[in-house]
Amino acid sequence: MNGRAKMPIRLVYETHANTIDNEAGIATVWLPGVLSPAKAADRPGNSATAVATTASRRCSPPTCTAPWTPRGSPSRAPVPIHQDRRLPECNYGRLNGHPQAALAPLQGRHIDEPFPGG
Repeated sequence: MNGRAKMPIRLVYETHANTIDNEAGIATVWLPGVLSPAKAADRPGNSATAVATTASRRCSPPTCTAPWTPRGSPSRAPVPIHQDRRLPECNYGRLNGHPQAALAPLQGRHIDEPFPGG
């Protein structure tokens, strides 16, 4: 043992964080979004977030840089954000920000072919 105290840390792997747009039926995807208050309240744990890993390539500060304490209130200390490029969120291109209901029927056509501008 090296004499240092061992402290638990909390790692969060955020595969998808609901935004206010998502709750309204809008596909935020690669656009900046604001974290849903319901999502923030759902964050479990007994310690503050130490590191966050996200699947999104573009994130707004409220979505990806706000560490949350167990009570759901933002912490004042910044946490490192690591983007995992293996799991990027779908880029709807010019259709980012459109209603999810309008995009759902188009998804099967764009598995191998990108969305326009995506």
